[in-house]
Amino acid sequence: MVKKNDRFRKLSMISVFIIFISFIGMSSQQKASDSVKPSERAKEKKTSVTGFDLPSPEDEAQIAYLGLREEGKFELEEISTEVLLISVFSMYCPSCQKDAPRMNQLFEAIEDDPQIKGKIKIIGIGLKNSDYEVNLFRETFDVPFPLFPDKNYSISKKLGAEQTPILIGVRFFQDAEPVVFLYSSSIVGSVPDYLAAIRDAAKIS
Repeated sequence: MVKKNDRFRKLSMISVFIIFISFIGMSSQQKASDSVKPSERAKEKKTSVTGFDLPSPEDEAQIAYLGLREEGKFELEEISTEVLLISVFSMYCPSCQKDAPRMNQLFEAIEDDPQIKGKIKIIGIGLKNSDYEVNLFRETFDVPFPLFPDKNYSISKKLGAEQTPILIGVRFFQDAEPVVFLYSSSIVGSVPDYLAAIRDAAKIS
């Protein structure tokens, strides 16, 4: 009788554990979806993706990745993409350092998917970081996408990013103003779920 009760307890505990894990998985998917819904946060922060330019990367592969026609300074709208994800980071931000591998995974997931490769691109802006600090971050975390310094805080201020990490999603259109559809502190949930939520929010098939 005791053995049967023990087995029953074990089975009950396993069942509860499975239900708990399933709930956590569903919860993370929901959070990933919620985090990329059009938010008032971008309006509150007065996020703007125009009125400033960036220097072309020195790496020819990164120039090609951005789809820039010539070297020199460029505006975000000149990047050849439908959706641009802007990661605002700092070399000295522990959360940015922790998120760096997940941002790399997000980049790889996009590049490995032929349906969205070229339609979604990522850049990073180093808030109050110099060229040296941005390069150190790139080398330390093996960042594959272009990173740009923002030593005087002028670009991050335009983006409405007063702290790090911040991830901003911009949807570009041919005959309309760009729309900021994402303003998040970091990637929420699993990378595949987060990417799926971005595709849905930006209406990228």
